[in-house]
Amino acid sequence: MAEIRRLALGEAASMPSPLPEVFDDAFERSVLAARLSAEGHLTVVAIDGDRTVGQCLAVVHRKADQAPDLYIDEVGVAPSHRRRGIARALLADAVAWGREQGCETAWLVAGADDAPARALYDAAGWSAEPAVVYELPLTPTPDS
Repeated sequence: MAEIRRLALGEAASMPSPLPEVFDDAFERSVLAARLSAEGHLTVVAIDGDRTVGQCLAVVHRKADQAPDLYIDEVGVAPSHRRRGIARALLADAVAWGREQGCETAWLVAGADDAPARALYDAAGWSAEPAVVYELPLTPTPDS
């Protein structure tokens, strides 16, 4: 099994290079460094030898009128390392961290057609809730 580890401030430069498809988009160490320095953000990685084979990004949402909650922003595992319990271990560590931060609930968004992700969350005890997701581009688009 890969080593599951929470990255600390200053570890962006030394984190082993990720395998393809661990992150949704192009991986940039400068973005990771900024994330590691942001309060209430967590990056958990799975390391196998000299490569990062999985990651989970989480953030604490603090509210003025409610207990904080934990948002799981992203979970990714390289195709070569899937079905080994890595995603489940990453998710469990992020949830444990959320509890340490005083969060009472955790939430995430999964695509309706993403059967593997939904199976993972169902098996880990998460419940699907009805929701409508809205999105607003904040940068100019070719049509604007």
